[in-house]
Amino acid sequence: MLFYIYIGKKPYIILFKIIKLNIMEKHRVGITRYRKKIKSLRRVVELSGAFNVLKGDERIFLKPNIVFWSTVPDYPAYGVVTTSRIVEDTIILLKELGIKDITIGEGTVTLDPKDIKTTQHAFESLGYNRFKGKYGIKVINVLERPFKKLELGDNIQLNFNVDALNSDLIISLPVLKTHSQAKVSLSLKNLKGLIDVPSRKKCHTPDTEKDLEFYLYHLPKKLPPVVAIIDGIFTNERGPGYDGVMRRSNILIASSDMLSADKVGASVLGYDPLDVSYLSYFAQENNRPIDLSDVEVVGKPIESVRDHHEYQFAYNEDGTRPTAFVKQGINGISYRQYDNTTCTYCSLITGLLPIAITYAWDSTQGEPWDDVEVIMGKRMNPTPGKKKTILLGQCMVNKHRNNPDINEMIPIKGCPVKPENITKAFHQAGVKIHPDFFENLENIPRFFGLAYKNRFNEFQESFFNDEIEDETVPPIDNISVSQFFLDTNKDSNGLPEKQGKFEVRFFGLVGEKNTNAIKNITAEGPKGYEFHFKNQLFDNKNGNGYIVDNYNRQMIWYLGYDRNGFLEDGKYKFTIDYWNGETRYKSRILQTNNKFLENYLKLKNKIDYSYEEKPKYMGDPRIYVNTKWTTLNKLKGVDAYYALYVSKGRKDFINLHDLTHFDNIYVTSILMPSFGLNKSSALVNTRWRPLNPDSEYSWLTEICDSNSYSNINMTIHQPIQYFKTN
Repeated sequence: MLFYIYIGKKPYIILFKIIKLNIMEKHRVGITRYRKKIKSLRRVVELSGAFNVLKGDERIFLKPNIVFWSTVPDYPAYGVVTTSRIVEDTIILLKELGIKDITIGEGTVTLDPKDIKTTQHAFESLGYNRFKGKYGIKVINVLERPFKKLELGDNIQLNFNVDALNSDLIISLPVLKTHSQAKVSLSLKNLKGLIDVPSRKKCHTPDTEKDLEFYLYHLPKKLPPVVAIIDGIFTNERGPGYDGVMRRSNILIASSDMLSADKVGASVLGYDPLDVSYLSYFAQENNRPIDLSDVEVVGKPIESVRDHHEYQFAYNEDGTRPTAFVKQGINGISYRQYDNTTCTYCSLITGLLPIAITYAWDSTQGEPWDDVEVIMGKRMNPTPGKKKTILLGQCMVNKHRNNPDINEMIPIKGCPVKPENITKAFHQAGVKIHPDFFENLENIPRFFGLAYKNRFNEFQESFFNDEIEDETVPPIDNISVSQFFLDTNKDSNGLPEKQGKFEVRFFGLVGEKNTNAIKNITAEGPKGYEFHFKNQLFDNKNGNGYIVDNYNRQMIWYLGYDRNGFLEDGKYKFTIDYWNGETRYKSRILQTNNKFLENYLKLKNKIDYSYEEKPKYMGDPRIYVNTKWTTLNKLKGVDAYYALYVSKGRKDFINLHDLTHFDNIYVTSILMPSFGLNKSSALVNTRWRPLNPDSEYSWLTEICDSNSYSNINMTIHQPIQYFKTN
């Protein structure tokens, strides 16, 4: 282009070259805090324009995230499963736009490939079936529907659900979570639930270049457009499962552009999108920057909601033992840090095995195992020189069946592996995993869920089922009423041997100041009997009040003894009056187990008690003491459950407010229903409260006829014992 410019009266010709600037398109991502049903989601959708492309006649496929599920009560879905609140709110917003054809689809994998009941149970529990009637939508288990093989390039073929393929738009509804194999699991990763099980296994390849993340970025290639709504009401650190650490975060992220939503989601979780390989691959494939330069964030700025979530479970420096093993002094076993070749089937097991090993350690009485190594996935190789090598899963068995570096091979075959074969293999290696553990997998989520029931104000079940009324006061966890026999070596301040024992435990009642939430607790029994708990600090003299459990984060529970003798059998009804005017009730039947006490009295003089301070291993300076006793069963008496209590100092009672160690068979029974049965020893674990050198401790063994608080009829406290550390 020519321009004339005059300098004085003389014109000069100037040539300007016009350069066409290529202005980068910005993709809008909305971020809001969750506040109210429908309103919060509507705001983030409107801010982001996520639904602006919809005309009203589209076929919509909703893909929530139900990565795990269990049919037992109290499944902790927080941070694991997309909240039903967000699923329903999404449906409502779509119906407002005139959308009629809506399908919810998900395929949850369990250890039984033929299991369809678990997914059906999830759909029912989460309210999806109710949504069918209320909104006229469809709900499908994608694993029961047809699949179509798609060529995705790079020699990758995967089978996709046809319902999703035939839709006009997929709305990915993931949870905002980190992932132990992929750093973050957001709207793109959530699409893995649209492929069949063989395809899911194929994604977990041993190839170090064309690995899981390489497969992940191919998932959307031939899918309909994907809109992202990321549910961060509850977030998950070290996900994707219930063994992570959940947070109440109240974050919603939405965008019509899946990649932009995931880049923002990764940033909120504390990760540079560049460090999330599958997002980086996907951006490169689509000629997009991996940073946020093509993203316009509207609503809350990322900095205001960013909260770093770790994605890996903690291991020692060489990656051979979980940090939990190190803290508990567990030696003689190597349990390698997982990699991304472990598929869903083995992943269901690998996260639980360290827990089973931890409990098995107690049975060793502090003796190291015999140089055992556990390897899994598709890539790991055995360490030469190990005495015993456990190959977890068919992939490891196939890879190493003839490996000369293995001295004693212990294969766990199958895909998926059978739980009973896991126990058998570890027993062969000398690791005595409790037989109940893998026969009781359905109940394990309940164990992890206890932490969130204790935070009932934050973790509310109504987000997954709005027919549930959320608690406004600390709910009752359990009650116990039993006959109590106090056995002592000497006169114990004049306390009677035969007493009645009452306990009330709550969820979420923490710290002594919060006992003001409780107004009255009364137990009513047969023939007009009443026992009134006192709202005072319990001590051995008053025998009635609350325990401030410093061993367990200052949890409050109430303990009371009727020292007038044993109780009448029959129904006992507990009434808890709260200061806000609410009342709760719980009842149980007491049936005295007289034979249990008679057997103890007959054999008690044959019971031996002992302790042994264990040698220090591998430079571990901590002190470990193994306590032992003779069980009634060993003396050809009755079966019984045994729990160890330890507190500091030489006293004629155990300080329940400040325990050094408690072998809590009553909670552990959720994991292993027979835990504590005929238990003859307990290793005093120093993970939380290390034993001090040159110090005296008091300990006693509690004997019960059940390991469930609500089923105990007879409790016996054996004579107090003592040990002194070196």
